[in-house]
Amino acid sequence: MKTRKEVETTESDNNIDLSPSNDETKEEGN
Repeated sequence: MKTRKEVETTESDNNIDLSPSNDETKEEGN
């Protein structure tokens, strides 16, 4: 299992397409 940061960094672009709801989480990363 990947850590939270690994997942965000690895699937950062994919998350945008996969889950629009992740916008809240993406803002924190930005």
